[in-house]
Amino acid sequence: MGFGALTFVNSRLSIAARLALLSALFLIPIVLLLDLFIGQSWREISFAGIEIDGSHYLSKTWPLMAPSAAAPQDKAASAEFDAARAKFDSRFHSAAWSKAFVLAPTREERLREGGRLISVIADASNITLDPDLDTFYLGDATSVSLPQAASAEADLESAAGLPASDPERQARVAEALQRIMFNASNVAVDFDKAINADPSSDARRALSAQAHDLAAAVAAIEAQKTALLMGATAVSIAEPGRALQQQVSRTWSMSRDELERLLSARVDRLLGRLLVNLLVVAVVSVAALTLAAVIAMGAASRMAALVRVMERLAANEADLIVPHLTDRDEIGRIAQTVEAFKRSLIESRQAWAEVLFSEARYRLIADFANEMIVLTDLKGAIVFASPSVERFGYTPDGLEGRKVWDLWGEEDAEMVRAWLAGAAGEPLKGRHKVRRADGAWSTVGATITQVRETEEDGEDQLVFCFQEATET
Repeated sequence: MGFGALTFVNSRLSIAARLALLSALFLIPIVLLLDLFIGQSWREISFAGIEIDGSHYLSKTWPLMAPSAAAPQDKAASAEFDAARAKFDSRFHSAAWSKAFVLAPTREERLREGGRLISVIADASNITLDPDLDTFYLGDATSVSLPQAASAEADLESAAGLPASDPERQARVAEALQRIMFNASNVAVDFDKAINADPSSDARRALSAQAHDLAAAVAAIEAQKTALLMGATAVSIAEPGRALQQQVSRTWSMSRDELERLLSARVDRLLGRLLVNLLVVAVVSVAALTLAAVIAMGAASRMAALVRVMERLAANEADLIVPHLTDRDEIGRIAQTVEAFKRSLIESRQAWAEVLFSEARYRLIADFANEMIVLTDLKGAIVFASPSVERFGYTPDGLEGRKVWDLWGEEDAEMVRAWLAGAAGEPLKGRHKVRRADGAWSTVGATITQVRETEEDGEDQLVFCFQEATET
């Protein structure tokens, strides 16, 4: 912003407009940060949404590859899998693996290709991407350990079916048994970590029994290890093998369901946090804008009130009240300055009035310099006496504070009061009797003038000028 623009803002815009402009400028970075926050939150929600889609695809794949699927495939399950392929293969780049899975001719190959498809889906949907997420370990068990355990059980049955004379039989049996125990152990570890990561204990209730039953089924297979290595046929593991197949399938379903529950809970948490944060931002923003508006309007109205007062003072009006004198900010200091100016104006007017009053009073004294002059208030109390009162035996100090009526007769006093009651326009002139200090009476010519005070709170005064009358 150039110097000219700054000058325009500071000299042409009102205080309210400047504060509004400042608030608008502050809103720009707030909006940008809010956009970044919403974008990041939405990316996290979308990330979890992709994981949920991957979990859904897994749930449609497993029924066609689970060990219990040795029987003819369920047409409904096949239809659901085909719908999932059409929806998700392009997103997860899994078309080649899903095709290989569908075309697998044997149970062992179907389990093997299904395991590969599940692994591809899990990787592409981020289920096994971040070990810091609470869903990682269930994702690992669902997409890696349990499918490989199922595949190893099928390989064990295939190896046990080989003739005892086959040189590869023993090695294949041992390898299959090792894979079953290894993957079952991994499942137990994954379940333990998932249970520890879930503060709600829902994972413990869902997984603990399945982990125990899976370990029991694996132990039943392991109990046949020596017999199988010594040449026992596949019949010897038919029953524990079916039990393991069924338990792996149950464990996988429970693991996948718990995985989806945790994913949905994470989405709910993210949405809840986003909504709460947006609500907080909205409330704080509204509060800030409201406060800015209140401050702007308050400052503008207070300054406008002071400007009106200053305009009246400039028009020489002093009978006014300066607002905001008790404010403790800059406007309060401005108000105090205006109040000082007002007081200065009042004092100046008072001083000028006193000058005018003195001029009028002493002009009368000058006009009657040879006469006895007495100044009183409207009630007749003497406030000044000229030295010439000594001709009547008085002293100036001795008269001050006394009533002028003490020097007059009662009739003359009533006449003066009547003159005052009639607005006391022109000076009152006449011949009157004045009491001397020794009690004697002297006839004098008297002129009484009312000198008006210019200030509203000032008091008018009366000027009595006495001159001894000459007897003719």
